Amino acid sequence: MDNFIKMPVITKLLTMYKLNDDNTLLLNALSGALDVVDNDTKEKILKIQDTQSIEGINDNDLIESLKERGYLFDSEEQELKSFESQKAVYDKYLNNEMVSFVICPTMACNLRCTYCFESEDIRNEAKVMSNEQIENIFKHIEQIKKERNPRQTIVQLFGGEPLLPSTLKANEKIFELAKKSGAKITIISNGTQIPVYRDLLAQYKDTIASIQITMDGIKEIHDKRRIRIDKSGTFDCICDGIDILLEVGLKTNVRVNVDGVNIETLREFVNFIQSKGWNMNKQFFCDIAPVTDHHGSNNIEGLMPEHKIVKRVSEMFPEYDPNNTFFRMTMFRVLNHINKSLNLTAATQESFSLLSYCEANILQFYVFSPDGYVYACPETVGTTEMAIGTFGNELNLVSEKVNLWNGRNIFRIPKCRECKIATFCGGGCAYAALKTNNDIDCPVCDDAQNVLTEYIESIKDYILTKFC
Repeated sequence: MDNFIKMPVITKLLTMYKLNDDNTLLLNALSGALDVVDNDTKEKILKIQDTQSIEGINDNDLIESLKERGYLFDSEEQELKSFESQKAVYDKYLNNEMVSFVICPTMACNLRCTYCFESEDIRNEAKVMSNEQIENIFKHIEQIKKERNPRQTIVQLFGGEPLLPSTLKANEKIFELAKKSGAKITIISNGTQIPVYRDLLAQYKDTIASIQITMDGIKEIHDKRRIRIDKSGTFDCICDGIDILLEVGLKTNVRVNVDGVNIETLREFVNFIQSKGWNMNKQFFCDIAPVTDHHGSNNIEGLMPEHKIVKRVSEMFPEYDPNNTFFRMTMFRVLNHINKSLNLTAATQESFSLLSYCEANILQFYVFSPDGYVYACPETVGTTEMAIGTFGNELNLVSEKVNLWNGRNIFRIPKCRECKIATFCGGGCAYAALKTNNDIDCPVCDDAQNVLTEYIESIKDYILTKFC
C-alpha cells in the first residue's frame, strides 16, 4: 500500500456526456452516482482530475459533495478500497438472491429460425424427459435450496421448444412439482402451441410468473425468419397464442430480435401491437433485443452493432417515452444501471454493480437437459463439453468446470480493470468469449460504451427534465 501516492484523485471510472451547451451528465461507475452539472462545475472537476489537487478550488460545498457522491478520493488507495468494497456488497447480495432451475423437457424444436444458435442435430433430438428425470431434478432443487437458501426460486422452461404436444405430459409433471416446491415458473417459448397448453396454463396461472414469446415484427418479416420446418410462417398462430395468454391473465413478454433486416419495420410492428390493443393490457410487455452471434459463426444475415440499433431506434421513435411499458430496451444490459437510476425499470438489486455479465457467471442457473447433463448457461445446452456435470439419482458437478463459469467477473478479467464502464457491462457474454476468443476471461464488449452513449443521447431531454 505504500506505493500509493496520497493526493486527491477523481475516480478513473467517471464518464461525462454532454446533454446541451450548459449541462453535462456525470456517470460514475464506481459509486453508481448520476449527476447533471453546469459548465463551471464540470471545469472544476476536470481541473482536479488534471492536477490531482484541490488547490484553487474555492468551493468547499462542491468538494464535500464530490466526496460524498464517490467522485473524489484522498488517494488512489482510498479509491481502490472503495472499488473492492463493491465486490463484497455484490457477493453478499448474490449469496441469498434468486436461483433459476432451467428445465429443457426436450431439445426438439418445431421451428427453424434463421438465426437460431442451436445446431440442426440438437433441434432434431426428439427425446423427452422422463418422469424419473423430472422427479430427480426436483429432488436436486430441494437440496440446492437447502444449501443456498435463496430468496426466490424460479423454474424456467426452455429448450428446444418446451411447449410441444409431445412434452405436454412432462410439463404437467413439472408444473405440479414446481407448485408443490413453492417455485415460480417462467417460460421461454416460440408461442406456436399455446392452444394445446391453454388449460394447463390456466390451471397454474398463479404459479406462472411470465411467459416470453418472440415475434420479429410485422407478418411479412416475421414469416421469413421464424419459420416451421416446412418453411411456412408462424405469425398468425403466435398472435392467436398471445390473445389466449392475455385472456388467461398471464404476464406476456414479446421479445423482438432486431437486426438490419427488420429494424426498419419496428414502427409498423408497434402500430400492429396498438391495433391489437395488447399495449392496453397491463400484463403485456414488449422488449427489443439485438440479434447476437455468441457462437462466432459469422453467417447470420443482417447482424447490426448494438449501438447502431439504439441510435436507429431513437431516430425512428423521437417521441419515445422511456417510461413506456410495452416497448422497452431492457435487454441491452449496459443500460440497466442508468434505467434503474432514472426509475425507468424496477430495481431490486441492493448493489448497482454488474460485476458479472449474467446469471451463468454467479451460478444462478442450473440447466437440466434430457441428455442427463447439467449446464451453467442455457445457450450451451446440448454442447456436452460445456456441461458442468450430470444428473440422475445423484447430482454430480465437476468443480473445475463449475469454477470456469462461476466467479467470472470484472475483477478476474484483466481488460475490464481498465474500463470506465466495466461495472455496467460485467465483461460481456462468457459463452461468446469462449466461442470467439477461446478464453472465457477475454471479454466480449458488444460495443458497450457506444451503446451507452447513443442511449443517453436519445433520452437527454428526459434526463434534463428530471434533473434540471
